[in-house]
Parts: sequence; structure tokens; C-alpha cells
Amino acid sequence: MFIAIELPRAIKREFAGLAKSFRPREHERVRWIDEDSMHLTLKFLGDTPIELIPNIMSSLQNAANSTGKFSIRIGRTGCFPSFRDPRICWIGFNGELRRLEQLQGRVEGAMVALGFEPGERIFKAHVTTGRTRPGIRGRFAEDIGVSWRHAPLHSTGKAISIKSIALYRSYIHDKKGTLYQQLGNYELG
Repeated sequence: MFIAIELPRAIKREFAGLAKSFRPREHERVRWIDEDSMHLTLKFLGDTPIELIPNIMSSLQNAANSTGKFSIRIGRTGCFPSFRDPRICWIGFNGELRRLEQLQGRVEGAMVALGFEPGERIFKAHVTTGRTRPGIRGRFAEDIGVSWRHAPLHSTGKAISIKSIALYRSYIHDKKGTLYQQLGNYELG
């Protein structure tokens, strides 16, 4: 399970379309994320006992109620750990990031209070769009980083209203791979 912010369909479509700017050989070296699977993750919960779900839902409602609506702006492309050695291709955000970080902190604190482990990394607002395939290193990886740095992201600076958070479960479908099911959506105060 995980907690995330759902993004507008048009934005996810543009993010997914950036993969088409890659040359075919580079494109094959990345496992691209389907637009339906793109979201801004606030907290990954992992395997979760079913009996905890009502408490999670109640805690998320409280976190949402104590946070007013706000907006963030689409930033630039980036890679973890770097453009020279890309493992994850992502798109970042700017704007009211302090408000987003406060919301994420409320969610994190509520989940830790329920017994979940605190996040290992500092929160960095981003949407993962692709992961380099295993074994792609050196010049092949650098080419991916260069292409991603220069991908034609036309919506940079566009505002996205943040009005709610959602609880999702992920599961493996025999034919469709990993799918996501929204279990709850919580409007911000």
C-alpha cells in the first residue's frame, strides 16, 4: 500500500509521452512507467495487515483535514542518482513545496504513530517516469541521462492544484502487470 497525490490525466499523458523523444535504442534501455501508474508518492507502506486499514483511513482523513488546498508547479526532469548514472528518470516540482512537505510530514507522522517505519530518505517531490533496465551502465546510461535532461517538457511552470490525498493498494495482475486500486480519497481541509 502507499499514499499519494493523483495528478491530472493531461499532465500524466505529457509525462508518459516524453519517452517518445528518445531514440529507439535508448528507449528500449528504460522501463517506462505507464501513465495510469504515475503519481506523487507521499508514503510507501508496503505489505499492510488488513486490520490496520480503518486506522490508516482515519489518520489520513485527519491529516487531510489539517491541511488546506495549495498548488505546486511542474519543474524539470531529473535522474536518481544523477544524469551521468541514471537509475530512475523523474520529473520534479517547485512552487509551494513547503506546504507539500508539511502535508507529507503529517502523513509520515500519522503512519509512524500506527507502527510503520519512518522513511529512509528525505522527501523529494517527484514523479517517477522510468527506470533504467538492469545492467545499463557507462556510456549507455549517460546517453539516457543526456536525452532525459533535454526531453521536451512543455508544461514546466504549469500549476497543479493539490486538493486531496489518496490511499492505494498495488497488486500483480496475471496479464496486466502491476495495477493500482484507490481505497480512499481524502479532501484537503
